[in-house]
Amino acid sequence: MQTITVAPPKRSWFSLLSWAILLAVLVVSWKGAEMAPLTL
Repeated sequence: MQTITVAPPKRSWFSLLSWAILLAVLVVSWKGAEMAPLTL
């Protein structure tokens, strides 16, 4: 329970990094698909 109350800033950085990686994976998979909006 103490870890939840502390909530260090590193947690937020890790969350941001994980979201960035997830977004990158989505973009790469989208590029691999038939439709590539970035190419247009």
